[in-house]
Amino acid sequence: MRSVFLFLILSLSVSVNAQQKQSLKDRPLIYFSMGTQRAIYTPSAIHFVSEKGQPSFDFTIDKAKAQDKGGLSFSGDAPQYAYNFGFYSPRKKWGLEFQFDHLKYIMHSNQTLHLKGNINGRQIDKDTLVTPDFIQFEHTDGNNYAMINFVKEKTLAASKNQKRFLDLIMKAGAGPVIPKTNSTIMGTKFDDEYAVSGFVIGFESGVRYNFFRYAFVTATIKGAYANYSHFVIANGHGNQQWLSGQVNVMAGIQVPL
Repeated sequence: MRSVFLFLILSLSVSVNAQQKQSLKDRPLIYFSMGTQRAIYTPSAIHFVSEKGQPSFDFTIDKAKAQDKGGLSFSGDAPQYAYNFGFYSPRKKWGLEFQFDHLKYIMHSNQTLHLKGNINGRQIDKDTLVTPDFIQFEHTDGNNYAMINFVKEKTLAASKNQKRFLDLIMKAGAGPVIPKTNSTIMGTKFDDEYAVSGFVIGFESGVRYNFFRYAFVTATIKGAYANYSHFVIANGHGNQQWLSGQVNVMAGIQVPL
């Protein structure tokens, strides 16, 4: 009888421990992470339109190239960062998160680009050297993707004690772009405020390594389509769209509910 009782206690203990190990992965959780990224952009057509005053213009420069500043800064510039927070339900196998990517967009100076349109009533349709005196154009305080993502994950590997996991993560989402546009158009400089200027649609995939029970790091690749349908310049506005690719590296914490 005593041996039976000990066997039952031992079985119950093993069962509880197994449930605890399982619950670490199966329970719903909330999470927060933060990190940095680097992006590349496809060349884009940028349309500039004046609304009042001089000079008057309505023209497009085609296939303008730009770069991202990328990563954390140690030179006094504002750092480039990303953060997200969300909810995930392992049993339902989906989650929902908000993610903000603070990216930078800096148009290359001294490009020869095809310019088509009019400036001060004069029609132009030719290749033109775009110098900083003519156009200097940046979203340097961010072209800023603010996205709501649907999240899926799949466990690729787990430690025996169920405290460390390697997960495949996949995301798809959309949201507004909120740039702070800095521009000089034909000598007139203007630094805009942060403003909703269009939308972005993106897909992201990578891996997440969970360790120390509540901590994790992620490395992901993201592709996005961004449409800046109305950004503000001096005495006017503009629009552009591009495809972007980026690599995000982040670290965070998760709390089971």
